[in-house]
Amino acid sequence: MNSKIRAWHFVGKTLRNGSPIPRNGELLVLPPSQKLQICASGYHASREAFDALQYAPGPILCLVECGGKVIEQLDKLVCTKREILHRIDSTELCRYFARQQALSVLSNWKSKPPQVVLDYLMTGN
Repeated sequence: MNSKIRAWHFVGKTLRNGSPIPRNGELLVLPPSQKLQICASGYHASREAFDALQYAPGPILCLVECGGKVIEQLDKLVCTKREILHRIDSTELCRYFARQQALSVLSNWKSKPPQVVLDYLMTGN
């Protein structure tokens, strides 16, 4: 890979085209016969994990290295080469993030939130 970009990509049980999720270190290369086109053809990712979250088909968050030809938009990119460097199950991380977002808007409640709500948002229990 010539110019490498570290980015984030969520996966579900398979890739969007139905192919199995590659192992860490396995390089995916777009066949030359396929035209690189964002949202249509190529390997997608986002420079920020938060941006990748809106496209997440599942909870597995992958740190990827993208290269080859790259087309970027504001919140995502598509490339001809992508390799998973590392992956985690982000289920608990996403739940924590959601609780923190809820805590950030507690001032919008018309009255004091119930203690059970506060306990859950603070602890996840």
